[in-house]
Amino acid sequence: LETLPRYCISQMCPGDRRHTGFGDGWFSQPFPLCMTFLALRGNRDAAWYLQEIGYTRPRTVEQIALLGLRPERFADPRPPAWCPSQAFLDIGYAALRDGFNQKAAFLAFKCGPPTREIGHNHYDHNSFQIYYNGTWIATDPGYTGYFDPPDNKYGRCTFGHNTITLNVDDDYLANMNFP
Repeated sequence: LETLPRYCISQMCPGDRRHTGFGDGWFSQPFPLCMTFLALRGNRDAAWYLQEIGYTRPRTVEQIALLGLRPERFADPRPPAWCPSQAFLDIGYAALRDGFNQKAAFLAFKCGPPTREIGHNHYDHNSFQIYYNGTWIATDPGYTGYFDPPDNKYGRCTFGHNTITLNVDDDYLANMNFP
């Protein structure tokens, strides 16, 4: 929980404020409940994140129970004073960004760790996403097509995740099995 605000903020897209989606994480807002607990305990970065993603007005049962319909209970939200480019070596995610403004250049990168299970490791190591000047240039489609072999191969292998695949030949492309 100590690094969660830095992680959530660094992985937040500058324009639409969604969380970068690698693999089956897609663009959901994965951490608002934990960030709510942190904001209620005085964490200003968590409060700012919740404000940015529009999570300060209670809409769910969990939020109503925590906030009692009083978002003023959050710590005083302020933009972070730290550099928004961050690397999280323990989980293998990194983000390079040019500030917090909505048109900031943004690169998110999944880079390991290849020797440990983090969640349920997929075949998308070294994938990246790029957002610039209000537009997604490179994004990750997530895992799709579980029941359609060509879509499944695309969605679960490196092809569908902005990674580089070496030694691709006709046999590999024709084979609907994947490593």
